[in-house]
Amino acid sequence: MEYAVLQVNHNTFDVFEGKQWGHGVEPNSSWSRLRGGRNGVYVCKGRSLPYATVRELATAINPSLPTQHVSV
Repeated sequence: MEYAVLQVNHNTFDVFEGKQWGHGVEPNSSWSRLRGGRNGVYVCKGRSLPYATVRELATAINPSLPTQHVSV
């Protein structure tokens, strides 16, 4: 699956399924907000993702890029 990733701040990322930033779709249908904390990465808003997908996204996301596309 391919995801479009938008950095909100240094440890928070908005993740959209597909290649777009969620324009024209219901907000919670393909959008999740991932946040990194002391105990790992978790979904704090939006659609829930499986634990394995969250871990794969955490390793694929480059925190130094403000926008990116990743495949997991």
